[in-house]
Amino acid sequence: MEFMLFGSSRNKIVCTDERGRAVLYDDGLQAVRMLLSLKKAKWQSVPLAVGDNLLVMEAIPKNDQEKEHQSFEALMYGERPKMFKGVDFLWHSIPPPPYVYAPGYGDDRSVVITACTVVNSSSILISTESLGTYCLDTVSGKWSKTGAWPLPFKGLAEYVPEYDLWFGVSAKGGGVLCASDLGAASAKQTPPPVFQEWEGFAAPEGTELGSHLLHLGAGRFCVAKSIMTTRPQETCCQM
Repeated sequence: MEFMLFGSSRNKIVCTDERGRAVLYDDGLQAVRMLLSLKKAKWQSVPLAVGDNLLVMEAIPKNDQEKEHQSFEALMYGERPKMFKGVDFLWHSIPPPPYVYAPGYGDDRSVVITACTVVNSSSILISTESLGTYCLDTVSGKWSKTGAWPLPFKGLAEYVPEYDLWFGVSAKGGGVLCASDLGAASAKQTPPPVFQEWEGFAAPEGTELGSHLLHLGAGRFCVAKSIMTTRPQETCCQM
């Protein structure tokens, strides 16, 4: 199951399972409710909160024009279909990045989306090792290529307004956090500079499966890690 935080007040959480079924928890209302299922369950999803909307993309988006672009969807609050009345949260299909239509595009690991973030409140950046960084303007719905370079992060990077920088887990790995100015990079289409790196966040033991950084406000952050450890097998003769 996957849990995704969104909403302009960061007070809503969507949970989805391996079948694409979705549940919404609204902290403001202290309520849990079912949502319509995703058009397609997402493998290793890439979630991004843009304003009051939640965007969910597969880590390897597909050229699925014939299936209503099911590899990239947005959860938005609006009018329900004509046969129903009122407003509700609904899933909408969004075209994937343009590189999925290129000849030879496949499922190799170099095209996995390794980093993503929100810039200018209404645009998103995604990057891969081999294809570079792309930008989606969520207002116009248009994709553009920002550069042939990948973002310096691994996973989701968060914009921190008090520093006017983006913070996240470094693509270098090894438990390093870093800060970068993605706004300048997007405007100039140049590789984003890394201004600061902090070490000492490596997993104490075991194999690190993933790291996540959450901005708590007032210059504070929470770093969460998923770690796999192994235990020695015990036999009947061990005490």
